[in-house]
Amino acid sequence: MSFCALTVASVALAPLVVTAMPMHRSIDLAQSAVQPVASVDPSRPIQIEVLNAGGVPITCRLTQPPTDDRRVLPNSRVTFGSTQTSYLPLPINFLASAEQQNIGLSLYVTVEDNVVQVVVAQARSDIPGSTAIRIDTSGGVYVF
Repeated sequence: MSFCALTVASVALAPLVVTAMPMHRSIDLAQSAVQPVASVDPSRPIQIEVLNAGGVPITCRLTQPPTDDRRVLPNSRVTFGSTQTSYLPLPINFLASAEQQNIGLSLYVTVEDNVVQVVVAQARSDIPGSTAIRIDTSGGVYVF
């Protein structure tokens, strides 16, 4: 069995093992397979603005730097960071999930003046769950 097949089988059979792995390893692997959807200037302060455009509440948070969960009702917004002061050091990892277990999410991401605008919507999916964004140290914005 190849290493990749073993890793996929491990994810399917033992999710606790995967969550115990260092976060940067899985993100580095995922980033090598995708191109950034946008970029920010890493030398300037960064703000992340999240709009819930779906019909169900979502929970979002930063896992790097760590923040508390923030509940976002439909048609509401939440903001992380500020473009006036550097509160968010790079890399930044953002995670959003629906409060209902059977809902998938989709993201639409744009960047303007170092504000990362994230529109979260419900998505029809056979695989419900969370969605994520990573802003790497060079300013590349990746969606997972």
